[in-house]
Amino acid sequence: MKLVLIVDDDKDFAEGLAELIDLEGYQPLIADSGEQALELISQHDVDMVFMDIRMPNMDGIDTIKKVRKLRPDIRVAMMTGYSDDKKIAEALQHGALGVLNKPIEINDLVSTIEHNGFEKVILLVDDDKDFADSLKSSLADHGYKVHIANNSHEAMERVQNENIKLMLLDLRLTNTSGLDVYHKLKQQGEVLPTIIVTAYASEERKQIEELKPFSVEQVFQKPFNMEQLIEKIAEMSA
Repeated sequence: MKLVLIVDDDKDFAEGLAELIDLEGYQPLIADSGEQALELISQHDVDMVFMDIRMPNMDGIDTIKKVRKLRPDIRVAMMTGYSDDKKIAEALQHGALGVLNKPIEINDLVSTIEHNGFEKVILLVDDDKDFADSLKSSLADHGYKVHIANNSHEAMERVQNENIKLMLLDLRLTNTSGLDVYHKLKQQGEVLPTIIVTAYASEERKQIEELKPFSVEQVFQKPFNMEQLIEKIAEMSA
C-alpha cells in the first residue's frame, strides 16, 4: 500500500485529509511540523507528501529543501490557504509537483496522486474485445488500472493523456500491426516497457526480433498463464 505523508500544523485539517486518503486506498501518516516530517521520512518508505507552506519554525519551503536532499525521489505537493505567489514559486523551484488550495477538493487530491505515478496503469493494445475485456478484469483484480486501445491512434491518445506505465501489445491488429503501433509511439518519443501478447508467435518471429533491441521485455503466447503474466508485470512495475 502506498504511503502518503501529510505535513500540517492544523491537526483537524490533517486528520480530515488523512481520512480522505485512507478512503482512497492509501496509507496516511501525519506530521505536525517540518522537523517531524523529516523524522518520519527517514523512518518510513514514504511515497508522497502533501505539505502546508505556512508552518511555525520550519516552514514548507525549508522542509521541502531538506526533503529533496534526504529523499530526492519523493513526490511533494504543497498546500496553502493563502495567496503566497512568491512562496509557491519557490516551492516549485525546489521540486514541488504543484500547489493545492485549501480547502482541498477530493477530486484535486485524487488527481494529484494518480497523475504522479501512484496508479499502476497499463495500456492494452488489442482489437479482440472478449480477450481485452477478460484480461482487463483479471488485471484489475490484481490492482492494475487498464486502458484498452484498438489501433495506433487510440494508443497514442491514451499514452499522451494517461499516466501509462507499461504496454501489453498484440502484434496482429485489424488494418494495422502492433509493430506499426510501437514505431508510431516511438517516433513521438513515447517508449514504454512492453510485453508482446500474441497467438501467432512463430509466424510473427520477424516482428518480435525487430522489437527486441528496444523496450520489449517478453513475449507471451496466447493462451498464456495469467499468474506468470502478473509476475512479469509486477517485476516490471517495481
